[in-house]
Amino acid sequence: MKNEVFVLGGTGFIGAYTVSELLKKGYNVSTAALPPLQEGSLPNNVEITLCNINDMSDDDVVKMLTGKHAFIFAAGKGDYGFVDKPANRFFYTEVTLSLQRLVRLARKAGMKKFILCGSFFCHFWREWPELVLEKSAYPLARILQEQIAFLEGEGAMDVVALRFPYILGSMNGHPSGSWMDFYYQIKGKDVIEVPAGGSTMVTVQQVAEVLVGAMENGEHGKAYLVGDANLKFAEATQIMLDEMGQSNTQIKILSEEQYMSQMKEIDDRFASQGREAGIHMVTMAKVLSRDTFVDLDATRPVLGYKRDSIETWIRNTTRDCMEQDK
Repeated sequence: MKNEVFVLGGTGFIGAYTVSELLKKGYNVSTAALPPLQEGSLPNNVEITLCNINDMSDDDVVKMLTGKHAFIFAAGKGDYGFVDKPANRFFYTEVTLSLQRLVRLARKAGMKKFILCGSFFCHFWREWPELVLEKSAYPLARILQEQIAFLEGEGAMDVVALRFPYILGSMNGHPSGSWMDFYYQIKGKDVIEVPAGGSTMVTVQQVAEVLVGAMENGEHGKAYLVGDANLKFAEATQIMLDEMGQSNTQIKILSEEQYMSQMKEIDDRFASQGREAGIHMVTMAKVLSRDTFVDLDATRPVLGYKRDSIETWIRNTTRDCMEQDK
């Protein structure tokens, strides 16, 4: 049984890399993913169920999970864009409650490990209490998701959370939507405005290694913060510009006050339409004006992920953006 691993979202960005990493290490892998299934998206030795797991009955989910040792949650809502008010209700339902149900059903099916792809907002919520991140719907939903998952597993199933930052990479040459959005924002521009802060970053291959490492070595109730390089946004942007042949584009670094002013206009415009973001844009401006840097070696001994070249991955992801733009 310990060799049997279930990955939710095995055909997605994170899930596909995770399935590949599990197979390399000799695990038997099954997955559930949304249809349609693209030919060749997963190896033939992976058992695939095409479904929306949220539409399945509890009994059917338990039946699908019975006999599996570990559940790797590589799906769910990872963006925090604008939704109809109240945003709290939307993100609590989509992020927190949907995950709580799956943890409970995994425990009922007799599984022993549940690995959650979480957010580094859960770390910086405690690190910077003055930002009151819990006043924004998405960070609050993520904080609750983590704590409720731990409680659901208590005494029967180990639940481990990973707090991921910005993730670099492409899937079959297709970068994530957020990278394509930023590519179009800077393409052909003479001047680029970026916030003053920076962030830790990881590659999607490292995320896969971390998920497998957490399954093998993670402790119940622990949340592991992950990072491989701490980069200023201006530095990362310059790497992209160089790869795009725009080395002469000027990067203008905005002060926190300047950035907050711009973001408040966006908040106000959407508020007039009855919509709000998962993270208030003004709050996001404050976050992006700081350095969300981490100790790069704090969790590596436990999780076992290898060092990589973040610059190379930024360049490769940028090239994929350019290829998709042809």
